[in-house]
Amino acid sequence: MNTNDVPKAHPSLLDALRRQDEKAQQMKLSEGFEERVMSSLPKNRSPRLRLNRIAAIFLAAAFLGGLVWAISPLIRQKEKAPRSAEVSTLPFEGERGGGLLSFSNLPLDSILAVVSAHYDRAVCFRDTALQALRLSTTWNSEDSLSVFLETLNEFDGLRLTDERDTIFVTDPLPAPPKGEE
Repeated sequence: MNTNDVPKAHPSLLDALRRQDEKAQQMKLSEGFEERVMSSLPKNRSPRLRLNRIAAIFLAAAFLGGLVWAISPLIRQKEKAPRSAEVSTLPFEGERGGGLLSFSNLPLDSILAVVSAHYDRAVCFRDTALQALRLSTTWNSEDSLSVFLETLNEFDGLRLTDERDTIFVTDPLPAPPKGEE
């Protein structure tokens, strides 16, 4: 209320009205000051926002932990797995200078490359699918080629013959004609 609006009033009443106006102005000034101060201060984050951030960190840690747990057997298996193809020399208990070669999970063409070089023979695969056939066997380099070929012929689906300085590798079971199965 403005003191000018009251034409004739008692001086004490006018004093009271002035004091009331001053207090109202101070209140308006203090409200504006409070708003300016509060807008310059960083706003407090709500507890819910903090909980969401903690939950997101926990879920990320759980996901990464699960991923490591899922992959760890594969890593351990790879570390423990023997080499997929090994050739090792074993001491031969017979004559001196002789030895056994142990082929472990090697393709047939790799095995025959070593053996055919020793016996000075060529190798001919009549069925190219047999080249990738993986075998594990031993070979005594002191034995004759026929002994080694007999050993390999014990495997099902494999037939090796020695003809005219060539080792022939064939499949003993012919494939059925197309249309008949």
